[in-house]
Amino acid sequence: MRKTKIKICGITSTEEMKWLIEEEVEYAGIVLFYKESRRYCTLEQAESMIKMVKKQMEQSRITLVAVCVSPTVDQVDLVWKMGFDMIQLHGELSQEVLKRCKIPVIRAYHFQQNSEEVCFEEQNLAGILLDAAKPGSGEVFDWKQLDQGNIERIRRAGMQFFLAGGLQCENVRAAISCADPDVVDCSSGVEQDGSKGKDREKIRKLVSEVRRYE
Repeated sequence: MRKTKIKICGITSTEEMKWLIEEEVEYAGIVLFYKESRRYCTLEQAESMIKMVKKQMEQSRITLVAVCVSPTVDQVDLVWKMGFDMIQLHGELSQEVLKRCKIPVIRAYHFQQNSEEVCFEEQNLAGILLDAAKPGSGEVFDWKQLDQGNIERIRRAGMQFFLAGGLQCENVRAAISCADPDVVDCSSGVEQDGSKGKDREKIRKLVSEVRRYE
């Protein structure tokens, strides 16, 4: 059985990053440049988290992902210079921006978008992320409507399939069973009540549920 990896998105502090390292989470997402998000991080916040992770390289192999919405060429250049491992791209993108990405790219789509467009509109991607209609909302879409043949095409193209959208400890095992993602991506499902940052216990429970499934 394929091991399902975990990505926790919307990390905003070194304390939260420390929790992910302790739980051996594989990916950490940091939202940059998009101030409309309640999980937005300043460059200074992001640099502090990157610095902390780099200091613990022997204890942690966590992959740092910069999450960006319709970024500019200058912004993707900055992401690379800051030391991120991957970049996750939402929104409208030009070929110029994609070509300037010097680190692996995860392309995010809303589930409703045409399946052919989702997989192969752009080339040289490391992963495809499918999210609910409103990313970051905590909404769940119907995983049974996913085209498994299309997901296999993603893998045959050398990409990973990331599943997002309302995942939490109560439903993540069902999501894995139904959709068979390479990576489950969670944000709102591990936040404190009132969305005031991440919740340590919810992260622990989510990780436990995913590892138990294996």
